[in-house]
Formats: sequence, structure tokens, C-alpha cells
Amino acid sequence: MHITISFSKEDERRLNLYGSHNRQLKMQEIVEDCIKHHTMGYDINNEVIAYSEAHIPKMKEDDEGKERFTHVHGGVLLYNPLSDTKLRPNFAKTTFIDDVFQSYINQKYNLTQPRHTPRDKDREKEYISKVGKKRKDYIEELKEIGSMKELEAYLKRKNIDYRVVETSKNHYVKILTGPKEKDINLQGRGFEHLSIKKLQENDAEPYEANEDKDIEALKEILDSYYAKRIEDVESRRSKATKDKLAQIHNSTTNDDIFFDKKPNRDAVAQVEETHQAPTRKIKMKR
Repeated sequence: MHITISFSKEDERRLNLYGSHNRQLKMQEIVEDCIKHHTMGYDINNEVIAYSEAHIPKMKEDDEGKERFTHVHGGVLLYNPLSDTKLRPNFAKTTFIDDVFQSYINQKYNLTQPRHTPRDKDREKEYISKVGKKRKDYIEELKEIGSMKELEAYLKRKNIDYRVVETSKNHYVKILTGPKEKDINLQGRGFEHLSIKKLQENDAEPYEANEDKDIEALKEILDSYYAKRIEDVESRRSKATKDKLAQIHNSTTNDDIFFDKKPNRDAVAQVEETHQAPTRKIKMKR
């Protein structure tokens, strides 16, 4: 599983205020929070194998004159070494929660919100069209949507083309996927909660985008999700794996994986300076 963490020009300025050493520690904390988020429920020290590398460009512009910014590439092996089974992350299946997490991280580390940062819209459009999401993907992504305002805000933020269809018998939202793909109607099985009538009824309630929620509200949403995630992962563990974890932890709990705790330094390796290559590497290991 691949994770990319991007920083804006303003983010770089803010990170640089920490100084070289503390900047690296902050980036390590951000990476670790991201890996914990996507592997929530698993023991990060004993069931997760991860690696990350920070690309800090020495050349600030590419051949076309566009600015190049710091970004981090992370990788999580889809293998649980403790149980010798496949690791099942929540990556790409919980977009709503990922949006909440992104807003939480931005507030926690004083980073800019994406909506405040100029984007290359054409590049985003091209990427989205190549992804070719299917109906089942949208069922998973939109399951937390509760009002028409929230749905429209979400689709616009994700740069997803759509239109509202209204006939004598039907009233629903259609996602436009392009000439080579079949459009997706947000109605029927899996989309019952996205009935236009139901969504508009809920519009009476004030809508607050994730970016506008304070950090405590965001953390409450995440902790609720993480509790369910931990329960789900635990229910799929074999007795042998549970016994191994019990021996390792000596009957301790999983409380240390929530974000109100300090990062576990055992999961973060030292920062390796590479003088010959144009990058600085931040390695993550068990």
C-alpha cells in the first residue's frame, strides 16, 4: 500500500520554523500518524511493516518552471508477520474518514487546508478519470453522507462531475464518469440513504465541512471510527495470534495507538542524511 503526503509552500515555511532537527521529528510524527490511521486496529510494532522516504528537492523548479515541494512516500507491506496473513488496511475504502483525518492532521501540525492551496485542476481531472471508480467504491465512500449540502460539497471538493436527475418517477444524483464509462446513479441498493428527499430533509440541519470543525470534533469522529475498527480487526484475529499479542504486551491494552498519546519512538528509525542524493530519507521500521 502506497501513501503520499504532500506539503504546500506555506507548509514548508512553517515546518522550517522548527529548525532542521525538529522539522525531521515533526515529519516523522506526521508519517507515523498516517500509517497508524491506515492500519488502525493492528499492533504497529508487531503486525505492521512500513517504510517512508521524504523527498526534499534541492532544485525548487522542474523543467517546465513549476515549483517543486517537499513530499513523503510511504509504503505499508500488506502482510502481517505475526499471524503470517494478509494485512487489511482501510486505505481507499473510507474517504469520508480520510477527509476527517486530513483535517485533523492539518490542525494538529498547523498545516494548510487543501482548499486554501491552489491546485492543478486539469491534473486532478485526468487522474480521477483514470481511476475509474466503480459503484461499490462509491457505496463505501458516500456511506457517511447525510444531507444534500454535504453530498454536493463532497463531490465538488473531490472534483467529481455530477448532475441531479428529476423525472416524473425518479429524483436522484448521477455521477458522470466520462464517455468510456457508464455513469453511476446514486439510487437503489447501497444508496438508500442518498434519496434526494431524505437528503433535502436533512439540509435543515446546519452543515459544517470537515475543514471547519475544530480539532476536538474531528478527534471525536476519528476515535469513534477507530474503536469500531479495532473491534473489527480483533474479531478476525485467530486465537493463536491473540495469544502471541497477549504474551508480547503482557496483558496491556491498545490505548497507546490513539493520537492523544505521544508517538511511539520504537516504530520510528533514525533519520538518515543522504549527501550524494537530492533527498533526505526518513525510514520507518518495526
